[in-house]
Amino acid sequence: QMFMDIEDASVDYQSGWPAVSAADASLLLRDQGLAISVSEGQIYNSKIEHGWVYLPPGSQNLHLVAAISGDSADIGKTLLNSPVIGGDNQELRQWSLSGHTNTRLNLMIPLNGGEPDVDVSTVFPDLTLTSDSRKLSIEKLAGTIGYRNQSGLYAKSLTGKFFGHPLSASIATTGEGRTEKITTKLKSAISMAQLRQWSGIDMLAVADGV
Repeated sequence: QMFMDIEDASVDYQSGWPAVSAADASLLLRDQGLAISVSEGQIYNSKIEHGWVYLPPGSQNLHLVAAISGDSADIGKTLLNSPVIGGDNQELRQWSLSGHTNTRLNLMIPLNGGEPDVDVSTVFPDLTLTSDSRKLSIEKLAGTIGYRNQSGLYAKSLTGKFFGHPLSASIATTGEGRTEKITTKLKSAISMAQLRQWSGIDMLAVADGV
């Protein structure tokens, strides 16, 4: 058995997932098991409020639980660069997030290979979601977005502003692998003048209203 306190440490626990840096933690090694309690640290530029890393004795499954606060860009970077969502998902890569979030992260990572078990949810009061390529922006976005292996990317009862009008939205994932499909439903309004400017379709000039 070995116990130690660690200051300003880095924990690079698995390829494809971001390392924990500037961590203050307590480490316990016992019966070929590992337990790390993190009192503070960082993932990218986000602050770890508290965290826990556990490798049961004789197991190859590493468990990681953390509460994280910081800019939503870090959460997007974590998921897009991860083995779960990363790869060829070009649509998600066209969108960027900004604004403060509070995130709960629960991972089970097989150290000998295999798909990790991921459960992450992010709560936010005021985000901005932008796609420069699509010339779209959603502001004042509030609600919860999450990802689970079983349900994929999901969100319910999101609210925000779209072209200055109130918006409600949801996200759901169906299928797996190459057949995976992420569906986003938006309900809002847009004036014909705004639609003409966004689409570049001049014939919309003859129309009026919202």
